[in-house]
Amino acid sequence: GYVGGLVLALLAAVGLFRLPRVWRSNKGRVGLALAVVTIGIHALAAQGTGFTDDDDFYIRAGRLYVDWFLGKGAFTAGSKLDRANLDRAWNCRYPCNPEHPPVAKAAIGVARWFFADATRLTSELIAARLGIALLATLLILLVFAITWDEVSPTAGVAAAIALLTMPRFFFDSHVPTLDVATAATYFLTAFAFWYGLRS
Repeated sequence: GYVGGLVLALLAAVGLFRLPRVWRSNKGRVGLALAVVTIGIHALAAQGTGFTDDDDFYIRAGRLYVDWFLGKGAFTAGSKLDRANLDRAWNCRYPCNPEHPPVAKAAIGVARWFFADATRLTSELIAARLGIALLATLLILLVFAITWDEVSPTAGVAAAIALLTMPRFFFDSHVPTLDVATAATYFLTAFAFWYGLRS
């Protein structure tokens, strides 16, 4: 468990060191501050939110996905690519809700594994909710970045704060639902296209 956490930390550090110009700019500093504030707010809000019906479905599915990735639990025997293991992890029936796309559930599972299992920083419920909070933070940073560049720095900060404080978005950002994950991945696609035109 700790090896995986160390690998993630090293990858993040390498990514940050490869982009030193961004972090030294005003945009980079403001974006980092927004990210820290957003994660902090969602971490606090996640603790004060009651158990939802989605928690059970998506946390269980996320746990299966991570167990499959790591070859743990029911996936210790045989190849991960055996039909039975693939079906058990990715096509599970009740209570895993298999018809939904897996990106959000994988984020929930990875956050649950990292924050609850590997580092034991928090409970399983809060850790799983942090997976969606991280996707919400990504979306807020993308909105901030594109608005900063296309309109103005002030508009970039205002857009990020407006999105963060939107009531439905705020609630969905710290519970394991798929709404924010879908918005984040859609917007990431649009952002990548926009960035590709500029680069």
